[in-house]
Amino acid sequence: MRTNSLRLQQVNQRTLSASRHIHQRIFHTVVFSTLDFAWSAPVGAVANRFSRDVAEMDAVLPNTLKNFLLQCARIAGAYEPFYQEQLETPV
Repeated sequence: MRTNSLRLQQVNQRTLSASRHIHQRIFHTVVFSTLDFAWSAPVGAVANRFSRDVAEMDAVLPNTLKNFLLQCARIAGAYEPFYQEQLETPV
């Protein structure tokens, strides 16, 4: 049980790190955009879109990664008996 909680903590840390990296890339793109974008885009719309996208990443990314890892473990667990049978059967 303890190893599962440690693994979940690692998954959460990695997904937050990935979210932070994506956030920094988006921020860098907006800050270093052209003057045409700066004058044509309303500040409120950019800030609203930015915060909504980041909140969505923070909410969806960890759950998606956890579900993916869980499905991989289920698939590996389903194939494990067949693999063991192949190893034990003499040729």
